[in-house]
Amino acid sequence: MTNVGLQSYAKGLSSSEQMQLKTYVALQFKKSYITINDKFNGRTRFSQVELLALKPIIDGELWRQ
Repeated sequence: MTNVGLQSYAKGLSSSEQMQLKTYVALQFKKSYITINDKFNGRTRFSQVELLALKPIIDGELWRQ
């Protein structure tokens, strides 16, 4: 799980799926949607701890539930 890999993953989703993913992550991380959006768009970077926390969310597609 890398910053670039997450950006590619998000870009492969439809716009509604991207919004759903980013909203889920923002709620789980207790951060604003704008902050999470910036990280998925490459303006800022996810920390190593955030990357570790994102792995089960992405691999298990928990954000789709």
